[in-house]
Amino acid sequence: MKQLANWTLWPGSSLWLTDALEASLYWMLKVQALRYYWLGAGRPNFPHSRAAYFTAYRDRNVASLIRGFYTRQVLAPGARVLTIGCGDGFNDYFFLSRIAGHIDAVDVQPEAIRIARRYHRARNVHFHTLNAAQECFPRPEYDLVVMDGCIAHFPAEAMDPLLRRIAACQPPHGFYVGSEVMESPERMTHDHLQAFPEPAAMEALLARYFPVVQVWQEDGPRFSQVFWRCAGSREAFDRLEARRRDTLAQLHRTTDPVAPLSPVRTP
Repeated sequence: MKQLANWTLWPGSSLWLTDALEASLYWMLKVQALRYYWLGAGRPNFPHSRAAYFTAYRDRNVASLIRGFYTRQVLAPGARVLTIGCGDGFNDYFFLSRIAGHIDAVDVQPEAIRIARRYHRARNVHFHTLNAAQECFPRPEYDLVVMDGCIAHFPAEAMDPLLRRIAACQPPHGFYVGSEVMESPERMTHDHLQAFPEPAAMEALLARYFPVVQVWQEDGPRFSQVFWRCAGSREAFDRLEARRRDTLAQLHRTTDPVAPLSPVRTP
């Protein structure tokens, strides 16, 4: 297994979390955080801000970055992606843009989109100021829909129409993935409108709209997170597993021809 700080990434994930990716992320974050910490520029109040990522990552704590790594595992080359609640576009640029074919990244905050377009633009990433609960998605169909750290910002009554639209916009092989902080209703974050105190609460919600749901918990030094992967069929997960095995086998052939394959399991 790949070990980073207090985090353990499940077997097979290390093929995405390579030393080269780690090193490039670290230096990109360090350079970009310069603007916030040493040049006196204003720090945007977004959960995905570069400054927040660097604060965690310089101490080798991947609590903030692990969301991007898990999404990257599911992403197929050339996929059409919708990111709801993209913030300043950090994950779309660093984790997804080099693999996806087309990314629509949406956020309700105009300032978040302004900063995303300035600092995290890429030819295949398209940022939109959009309220996903009330407005149509930019495209009718996506292979992957991502909601990291934003589902709790929607009111409970918005869940039914939003999740129905997400399920309807995906082909049979598509995935809906995401994450959220686990917290009790009595101690919610100030801008959260609903709480998910345990993985079972998230699973119960998602199972109403998706035939196949995987939910698991990750405990970090500051908070616990619930992660999910949903699909319209078991075949989507089988294809993901096959792709991971093929890539892992290729990795072993490249780096150590005699090394046995590591076991791969779903979280």
